[in-house]
Amino acid sequence: MSAPIPSTAFDTRVTGRRETSRVRLGIPAKIILLSGTFPCRVDNMSQTGARIAIGAPPPQRGVDAVLLLDRLELFGAVRWSHSQRFGIEFDQLQPLARVLALRDLADHYAAHEKAQVRRIASEFIQGRKGTL
Repeated sequence: MSAPIPSTAFDTRVTGRRETSRVRLGIPAKIILLSGTFPCRVDNMSQTGARIAIGAPPPQRGVDAVLLLDRLELFGAVRWSHSQRFGIEFDQLQPLARVLALRDLADHYAAHEKAQVRRIASEFIQGRKGTL
């Protein structure tokens, strides 16, 4: 019978560019840059950063940014940019529960938006002013 392999024999460090897994989102947000506030789409996100699509030239590497996403303000800096996409690295590690909650939001985003439109239409018909 052989001796058990000690747990220190396995290297559990993550190698490569990312240390945390990303989740696909595809949900709208806003990004605040020195040049202004822009609507954007968060393509994917991890605990350490996010990939952003923007309908304008992307910011340069190193620019500070604030991502406004579902009542969150996520502070960070641009780490790469290409075409109309860029990556932001967050100043602080985001809790895994927060990232997973955003994934859940993304899964139900279309239904949420449809319910919002119905509510606004109903309020309009009833003579109340509806807002998003």
